[in-house]
This record gives sequence, C-alpha cells and structure tokens, in this order.
Amino acid sequence: MAGVPGVEIFVLALFPPCPTFEMSSCLTFTSWLFPLSTGAAIAGVYRAAGKKMIPFEALIFGVGQTFCVVVVSFLRILATL
Repeated sequence: MAGVPGVEIFVLALFPPCPTFEMSSCLTFTSWLFPLSTGAAIAGVYRAAGKKMIPFEALIFGVGQTFCVVVVSFLRILATL
C-alpha cells in the first residue's frame, strides 16, 4: 500500500463514516422502540405500586409520548436544514 497513494485515501475515506452510520442506525432503532419501552416502564411502575390505571390516564400518557416524539422529530429535521 505504500506505493499506491489512492488506496490509502480510499481506506481513510471509507472507514471513518462506518461508526457514524452504526451509531445513527442504533439511535434510529432505539428511538423507534422508545415509546414501547416507556409505555412498558410506566405500566410496570403502576403495577409495582399496586395502582390501577384508568383509561383516561393511559390516553394522557399516550398523547404526551406522541407529542414528545413529534417535537423531537421536528427538532431533528430542523437541525439538518
């Protein structure tokens, strides 16, 4: 590789983005699972506390989570502009 400078440039240009793509794909996957995991965490806390959750509370938590996801998604899109 010492005699061919194009190969070194190619290798240096190819591999640094790989960790970036891996981190962004993990972030996307976990953000997709985020509402599911937070809903499960809230349900677990309610069950551990022995408290009954009425449907209106579940509605409020669901609307709140959806609002937060929409705001975060909007801010992520806004940051790329």
